[in-house]
Amino acid sequence: MHQLMKRNADLKMTCHKHAVTDIDMQMEVLVAEIELEKGEEVPYNEDKINALYERRIKLINAKRYHTNASNAYWYSMQ
Repeated sequence: MHQLMKRNADLKMTCHKHAVTDIDMQMEVLVAEIELEKGEEVPYNEDKINALYERRIKLINAKRYHTNASNAYWYSMQ
């Protein structure tokens, strides 16, 4: 593999790894928000909790995407 292509792949792999780290932090905050909302007993809470769970699913899918992309760039450098 050409050296420049290898550097570009390494850079992209690193960017995807950073995205996964950011998603992990967002998930921590999201879990805390869900627990906080579950502790409140107000009528509109169920909709908010459902929205938070939907956000969690999106983050899981994004994490999967970035992990797979990072692995693909790693594989291309081998």
